[in-house]
Amino acid sequence: MSDDENYEDEENFVEEKRVKVRRFIPFNKLVEQIGSDSDKFSRRYRLNRDDNGTYFTEALTKWNDADHGADFVNFSNELPSDELDTYAQLLFHSKTIITCLFRSLKIEKSKSAQAFCEMLTALAKDLRQDFNEYIWEAVDCISFVLNEGLQDKDTVEAGFYALTSLVKVMSKSLLKTMKKSFSCFVPMLGSFRYYVRRFVSQAFAFLLRKTNNLPELTKFIVEQAEKINLPQLTLGVSMLFFQTFRGISGGFQSTTFESLRDIIFGVFKTADSVRETGLKILNEMLQLTTTYVAKKRTDLNPIQNVLFTLLEANQSVVETSELLGLFSLLIVQNSNITSLSNVERLYNLIKSLIVADHFTLDEQSINFLHLALTVCLENTKWISSCKDFFQIIIERFKETQVSDIFHLLRLCSVISVYDFSILPSISSLVETAIRTDNEEALKNTINLFATVCAARKPLLSYIPGERKPFFNVSTQKDLKAYIVSTLPNLKKYDITLASLIVQVWPWFYSELQPVEGVSHVVEYLKYLLCLKEGSQKGSQATLIVGYTLYLVEKESLQKIPLNEVEAFVRNHNALPSSTLLHLLFLKASNQKLDIEDLKRTSDLYLPVLFSPNAKQRLAILDMLSYCEEQITSDIRSEGFEGAFSILKKVENVALIDCRERLRLFRLILFGAHRNYVIPEISSTYEEIILRVAYSQFFVSFTLLWPGMHELLSSFAVGMKFEEFWRITEDILLNVFQVCRSEEQSALMEKCFEAILPGVDEQNRRDYLAVRVQLIKFFAKIPQLIQRRTRVISPLFIEIYEKDYLRFNKVSDEEEEEEDDEDNEPSLEKTLSSLKFEFREISTILCAFMELYSKFNDPKSINRGKEIREIYLEILISGSEMMLPKALDALMSYKDKSLTPYRDALNGLVDMKTFKSKIYEFKISEDEGDAALSAEHRESVMPVLIRILLGCLKRKATKRLGKNRRTIIFRFLVGCRADEMQLFIQLCFRSLCETVGNGEDMVERMDELCQNSSLLENIDIKSLMWYVFILIYNN
Repeated sequence: MSDDENYEDEENFVEEKRVKVRRFIPFNKLVEQIGSDSDKFSRRYRLNRDDNGTYFTEALTKWNDADHGADFVNFSNELPSDELDTYAQLLFHSKTIITCLFRSLKIEKSKSAQAFCEMLTALAKDLRQDFNEYIWEAVDCISFVLNEGLQDKDTVEAGFYALTSLVKVMSKSLLKTMKKSFSCFVPMLGSFRYYVRRFVSQAFAFLLRKTNNLPELTKFIVEQAEKINLPQLTLGVSMLFFQTFRGISGGFQSTTFESLRDIIFGVFKTADSVRETGLKILNEMLQLTTTYVAKKRTDLNPIQNVLFTLLEANQSVVETSELLGLFSLLIVQNSNITSLSNVERLYNLIKSLIVADHFTLDEQSINFLHLALTVCLENTKWISSCKDFFQIIIERFKETQVSDIFHLLRLCSVISVYDFSILPSISSLVETAIRTDNEEALKNTINLFATVCAARKPLLSYIPGERKPFFNVSTQKDLKAYIVSTLPNLKKYDITLASLIVQVWPWFYSELQPVEGVSHVVEYLKYLLCLKEGSQKGSQATLIVGYTLYLVEKESLQKIPLNEVEAFVRNHNALPSSTLLHLLFLKASNQKLDIEDLKRTSDLYLPVLFSPNAKQRLAILDMLSYCEEQITSDIRSEGFEGAFSILKKVENVALIDCRERLRLFRLILFGAHRNYVIPEISSTYEEIILRVAYSQFFVSFTLLWPGMHELLSSFAVGMKFEEFWRITEDILLNVFQVCRSEEQSALMEKCFEAILPGVDEQNRRDYLAVRVQLIKFFAKIPQLIQRRTRVISPLFIEIYEKDYLRFNKVSDEEEEEEDDEDNEPSLEKTLSSLKFEFREISTILCAFMELYSKFNDPKSINRGKEIREIYLEILISGSEMMLPKALDALMSYKDKSLTPYRDALNGLVDMKTFKSKIYEFKISEDEGDAALSAEHRESVMPVLIRILLGCLKRKATKRLGKNRRTIIFRFLVGCRADEMQLFIQLCFRSLCETVGNGEDMVERMDELCQNSSLLENIDIKSLMWYVFILIYNN
């Protein structure tokens, strides 16, 4: 294929559930194949007409010889085939032929569409001008074939070729009524099939290039796109405008300047209500253009020239803003920004714009200035004049648009020469703001400097003693004096503004200069530490103030008692920002830490070490490892690595490197951990190791979880179990309480994100997964956990009664809704959420049942009778996931009557072996080879009947479900009367529980029908289902 053809995107076509990549010949290539002589056709569709024949007759003969479907046979039978030998006969019967042909073209998914499209092409070539009155309906038929027809390659190509022929042959007629022509092309331009939109945009662009009133036509097209309001049509129109000036091999048409200019003028002619759609179309058009150029590695000179010319000549405020928005998009989308061919022209445009009367600071112009200056200032030639640009802008807009000026300054802070060439330009603005006491301007100034300081000198990574100003301080004397004057009154300011003032304060002093106002900042830090409101914002503000003091004069932190800092940490629930502040105070202290200090610090953070937030765990372990290093430096050999340092390394390991995490954890398995702890506080170490190990269940990497069971099991066996269980019970109850309270999601306050990026970032808090992993871990140590069923059993029963029974009913309702194709998206989302939650509940119940099945003495467990009833109820549920677990838990009782039939019952639970096992497991007493003995029948049959009832409720295809019901009811023929009564009672349990099953049942039914509150307790849907299967299989 040519370079032009290679541009055409590959599209996916679904045909018989297989995805095929197809590539179609573009419109321009098809036009070339047709050529100026209408007798020249592509090889596939070439028709050679006899001197006395017609194209239509030849096409009809061709397709009659090739069997092409019943639709084509019906079409040819309707035609007067014997009277179509000459052109005159064809003209005489043209109306009949056209009627039949149009009707045939609109047959849905017709396999003869390819033949009909060629018939249409041939007929149009024969009739020529006589076909004008039918051209609109012909376009409509082709639109139907392309939008609704089969997506096979031959049909689509035939449709494309038919459309090409119509546009080529009937172009004069189409050009006379372009607005009507566009209206007929709208269904194809707004097609959901991308390849249709692409080809039709090429076809109609062929006409647009020939029109002499493009601005007016553009206005009409945009208005139609706004009126129809279809996203696909908006994209189709964008593609249409792009194809109007697109050339080949990355180039553009010779008339690109005029075409693009007229398109933009046409959009600008639209009313205000339509303008937004027009601008959206232009944006999409430019994105297509830059993508096209990028593929061919050419340049955007022709497009840039249009925008340059329009901007240089335009005098309208609104249109200038919109043109700047388009130019900004051109710069952003261009992967090689320096390829803007005429950077000097861009520089001169900025120079003329900022002094023009029609220029104003708005979102579009600010973005343009930021991007354009970034490009221009790559050249050192214009660096000296950039300060003048900003001074002009500030002087012009400082009275009316102060916030916009600072927005521009913040965006431009990424420019390399910003600090010494642009930042000094705001000195006059600051001077005016201080003189007039303009609070907005002063606040924006502080915010700007704080953002720049955080970008140039990141707060938490800067080392004390290396403070050097990064901008020209001499140009900011007024601002420096203002900041120093605010330090005694920091409490009067908002906490955010005050902390930012403190952050920028030291950067106005060189390293050798004494910094003024340290005592005032220390007083403000004390004030912040005493605030009772434990907010994330307050914690981060305090960290900013504390760290700034640490950089300026770390000895000043010694004036604040450490117990106040510890109270602050406790009040803020050990947020990472508060923990980092605590560490600062320890580092600033000259006091030598001892074991008591480590014990006190550990006790402070113990309650929050089981945290879903990895940042919080890391901050705490950083604190503890620092204390550990201070203490062990004297009592251990050089190079000793403590347990806290190992745990800190664990938290620093990448999420996907679970092997390294597990390797580090194996260093501190119980017993081996004694080599890494301080003996005097070994119990504290053990508790911290346990809490950090349990918190690994929050890590969203499932391969890590089974490995943690090894570490936890070693501590469960090695520690005193009472101490191990005290820690574990606290974590267990906390997890279940959070799951019950539905407080799993925590929103992060992004108050100082630019200054302290991600310092208090929250991880995904999946307590449901942690709950499951805790119970799965207990299954590794069942004999130890069996002693604590007084804690576990109530949790199991609560989940079953409060969650499972409620969601089991919702799950049934959901199955009914799934088949409804008219569901609203919000309803589908709700049902999907409920389905996920029910699956989570089923998973935790399975984990509990797996744990209980491993107990040696299940009869002695707490609330054992209730739990056994739960097993029996779950057998009826039909859940493929829970049913085997419930059966295993029942078998753990080692009932002498059930144990011999374990394999048979397990085979019935597994749908893969259900059919073979149910035939083998005979229960009829009339047969001599019954598998069930009489003495075991009383114990086995209640379990067996529940399993069969659960199998009836399992999801299956219509045919499989019917076969399964037939097998089960044939099997139940061998039941005794009391056993069949049990089966029926279980089917109609909700009704029996409400009205009873005694002699007064009929009277109670009358009462029930009059009492709506009693009816709510009956599952009508289940009753109707059971009635149906009982009658159907009788």
